Amino acid sequence: MQGGQKAACPRCEYTITRKFRNAADCMAVFSVTAVTALLFANMFTFIRLSAQGNDRSLTLPQSIHLLFREGDWPLGLIILTVIIVLPLLFTFF
Repeated sequence: MQGGQKAACPRCEYTITRKFRNAADCMAVFSVTAVTALLFANMFTFIRLSAQGNDRSLTLPQSIHLLFREGDWPLGLIILTVIIVLPLLFTFF
């Protein structure tokens, strides 16, 4: 099929599928936008704790690093995989 064409049922004229023009360009733009949003989301404060006058705020990468450093590496690995690695993989592949 060429760009802009559609496949329709010969009996009921229902549109089965269509080929959009510039579909590859749109996918590239959406992928770059998704990665940019993911990077910006990881720069902002994810956790803020305040106890007895002590304030602590962490970004998502800092909280993952803290989990690894404190010995909770299985939880840190799960969070790293689910929140950062898999979205990046699904965006590009």
